[in-house]
Amino acid sequence: MMENQYPKRRIIRLQNYDYAQSGYYFVTICAHNRHNLFGQIENGEMKPNQTGKMVMVVLSELNGKFPGCYIEDSVLMPNHLHFIWVNESGHTDLTAAVKWFKGKSTSLFLKAAKAVGADGTLWQRSFYDHVIRNESTHERIREYIRNNPLQWELDRFYRATTAEKNRTTENPCF
Repeated sequence: MMENQYPKRRIIRLQNYDYAQSGYYFVTICAHNRHNLFGQIENGEMKPNQTGKMVMVVLSELNGKFPGCYIEDSVLMPNHLHFIWVNESGHTDLTAAVKWFKGKSTSLFLKAAKAVGADGTLWQRSFYDHVIRNESTHERIREYIRNNPLQWELDRFYRATTAEKNRTTENPCF
């Protein structure tokens, strides 16, 4: 019998943790292959392109989609998105909310891409989350979100190749 030739994916969610319970969650979702699909940083400020604007509209729709849950804070960067998801209801699983968000934004992205004869993938598989367990961590994460555009060149997701800059400004999908 031959062993699986593919590497085993690392489980990134907390084992035995109920992601539907009330609480605060810090979420990061990256663009496919970390391409700069959403705009660019100019003078420490995010300037979203049409795809970035669409992503933020869909993110805002999360506030009314799941009762008792809302986005407390967020920042869109050229190739990723951070937000704090607040679950006051204890009924909506974080994964279900992210799945809905990624599905709706991808659907809109693909419709626009098809209209101009382009194709592509919007999001990287999965997402990163951090369960916020205390006020000092909550404040540190909120500060990180506020300052993220100012520190773009220091960000671990930073990409500034010529090809990426061209893809950001051209963005044929919207």
